[in-house]
Amino acid sequence: MKKPIRSCRTDGGVYRSRSTAGNTRRRGPGHGRLEKLTEPRPVPHVFSHPKSESYDTLHKRFRAQNPWFKYTRLNGETHFPGVELPREVAADIEGFLQTK
Repeated sequence: MKKPIRSCRTDGGVYRSRSTAGNTRRRGPGHGRLEKLTEPRPVPHVFSHPKSESYDTLHKRFRAQNPWFKYTRLNGETHFPGVELPREVAADIEGFLQTK
């Protein structure tokens, strides 16, 4: 049996992962997985959605506890800043690489 198709959508400042089979679970920006890295390494997160103060607060708190984490919020209208704002994403990545 094939796995259900999954898509992300924003809802009140947190991600929901919703499958076509009807399974729904709340997810954050992946910080739990990053905390499990055996060796902390530089990790940038470039995003434009969700546009939520609570989502920004999650990033600020995580950054305060993990100096190897960097995030950039772009002013995009979609969940795909790499497609919508390629120059801004590229500039952010280039800046990140120059600091390493």
